[in-house]
Amino acid sequence: MIKIAIVEDEESHRLLLQRYVERFAKETSLEVQIALFGDGLDFLGRYGSGFQIVFMDISMPNLDGLETARRLRAMDTEAVLIFVTSLANYALKGYEVDAMDFLVKPIDYFPFYHRMERAIRLCQKRQKVYLLLPSADGKVRIELEDIRFVESQLHYLVYHVDKESYRVRGSLKDLPESLQRLPFARSSNSYLVNLSYVRRVQGDNITLQGGETLPISRSRKKAFLETLAVFYGDRK
Repeated sequence: MIKIAIVEDEESHRLLLQRYVERFAKETSLEVQIALFGDGLDFLGRYGSGFQIVFMDISMPNLDGLETARRLRAMDTEAVLIFVTSLANYALKGYEVDAMDFLVKPIDYFPFYHRMERAIRLCQKRQKVYLLLPSADGKVRIELEDIRFVESQLHYLVYHVDKESYRVRGSLKDLPESLQRLPFARSSNSYLVNLSYVRRVQGDNITLQGGETLPISRSRKKAFLETLAVFYGDRK
């Protein structure tokens, strides 16, 4: 379920965006929950548990979209924000509040579809996923994004998380499904690397943020670099 807010003072544009979201959801078999707001103050006052995607008109009475977005960011830094405006030059200010993109009125479905598709990918990346790993005190819950790399040692896997490491019996082929897709990629038969931490690939080595150096095999180097390019391309 993706929770989507539409903050727009003009009813015709508000209802058009609602129809576009519903059409996109039907075409992509996506389950959505839509909330409509006529102004920024109403939106902020009823924010509650939050939204994954927010369509925000820039020009609104009482509290404009930019100020509404600034207050939103004080509560929620993760929501994907898309500005809606009649003047494209105003939308450039959206980068001040980490807006993903903007739509220019009158809004056509084709550009809306592509903004929505990209927003969904960002939402999926931002959903927190956890693993339960054994520790000296029993079990510890680790956020997937905090895993820097996984190392295979004989019949064990070593999860490297910040300055800690956790040893679990198993092999790379038995990894959870959540570790078998982006942002993770195999650099060799013994290493699975979180691409978010890659600082440099040079020769037969990968340097991570923090200074660790990991090997990259010749047989996996091309695929690894292609996956790395896709990963950073999607983050733009």
